[in-house]
Amino acid sequence: MNKYANSLLLSFDVGVVNLSWTLYDTHTDRIIDWNVVRLCDNKSSNKVLCHALLKELNAILCLKPMENTKDIIVLIERQMKSKRMLRIEAQLDMFFSSKLMKTEIISPLIKLSGVDGEVKGKQNYYKR
Repeated sequence: MNKYANSLLLSFDVGVVNLSWTLYDTHTDRIIDWNVVRLCDNKSSNKVLCHALLKELNAILCLKPMENTKDIIVLIERQMKSKRMLRIEAQLDMFFSSKLMKTEIISPLIKLSGVDGEVKGKQNYYKR
């Protein structure tokens, strides 16, 4: 049995400049909402980044499907190298955990599992 069956999944693809998220209903197999948010530029301070992230996360919580948070599982893509992206990963985890929502840090390899051939490098970025 699928551990995500009959759940709402709020999934994040972490980025310093662009943070993307999708709210997906596994019961109806439909995307409810999604967005790509420009948080800041690469030269912005961590304070500016944190403020922009919190503003976006609070806006997400205001969406109607987010009213019953106990049925929502938050999936956050694991970050490997960038300290700023690791910080965003941790902030996402702490924010939603503080709202008593279940969070999972997932491997970025999962999103690559359906891609044929080489996935590394700039040329192959759009294949992913």
